[in-house]
Amino acid sequence: MICWGLTFALLPILLLPSFSSAVASDPSSLTLTQSEKESLAMTFAPILHFDREERVFPVDAMYFLSCSDLKNPGGATPIAPGTDLELISAEPYSLPGQGYFLDNRYGGVMDDGVMLKYEADRTNISDNVYAHVTTSGDAILVQYWMFYVFDYGTYNRHEGDWEMVEFILDQTLSPVAAVYSQHNGGQRIAWNSVLTENGHPVVFVARGSHSNFPALGQGPIGPGADVVSTDGPTWTAGVDCAIVLLGEPGAGNRPFEQSWLDFAGNWGECGGTWNSMTGKNGPLGPAFREGGQMFTSASWGVAIPTSSPANGMVDSGTVQFLLATVISCGGIVAALVWIRRR
Repeated sequence: MICWGLTFALLPILLLPSFSSAVASDPSSLTLTQSEKESLAMTFAPILHFDREERVFPVDAMYFLSCSDLKNPGGATPIAPGTDLELISAEPYSLPGQGYFLDNRYGGVMDDGVMLKYEADRTNISDNVYAHVTTSGDAILVQYWMFYVFDYGTYNRHEGDWEMVEFILDQTLSPVAAVYSQHNGGQRIAWNSVLTENGHPVVFVARGSHSNFPALGQGPIGPGADVVSTDGPTWTAGVDCAIVLLGEPGAGNRPFEQSWLDFAGNWGECGGTWNSMTGKNGPLGPAFREGGQMFTSASWGVAIPTSSPANGMVDSGTVQFLLATVISCGGIVAALVWIRRR
């Protein structure tokens, strides 16, 4: 048992890909012009496959802000409307760890109010995918951030949902790897394993949770498994929805309409430790995820062990078989314990 434990503990280290050695520590000596960033954002624009039962799609973050109020940690009284960009991007709201959050006034975690409001407004909302192109050491990161007004995963419901897909390029602008956000972690695969359509990388978006996957199937295993398919809408970023290029946090580094990048609080109702443990707190914005590493550094993607595209993704029949096996084994163990005690 000890040997197996050590094996699983060391597995992520053993699986680190060779490209990690090419990612030097920040700051980067590479520079990209605005036109080069725009070109890369269009070159790697992903094709998003949604499930037919998906209710929420990527939108302009300003829509959520227009439906939300800025609140303090107690959450009793609104401080200001979320659209007050000058306020929410300034101190103390731009300081991490202060507990401020944006609360959607049309519903909460325990009802469908936010989604019903979104569905009613659907035809008047801009469908957006945000692109962020930056350098990290000797790597170039081409990221696509998707904002959803609500996450309704089986055991993971919260207002607001920021998800991201990242393509890591070397200094010659050749893609090396792809990283997909999934709940509190992610999945990384080598570029030669990335499925493409018409030259664009394909991403399968899980129903409700909006986790991103490089392959069809269902995962992770369990009753709260993510479900992905190709029987719903398909969006090519830049064609079926706009690609908006993001700047960097801080006044002068981004357009004023992107001032929300500097908001350090939660995008959605935030109710303390218990809500955090049960997946009910809204997420932090892109620039503050994983202490900022997710937005600015290749270290987040490098830290995720590599896998095959189908790793952790299994069809529903396999899920049922595995669950039945676990239940059967549990029954056998329980019976043996009962016999031994007699």
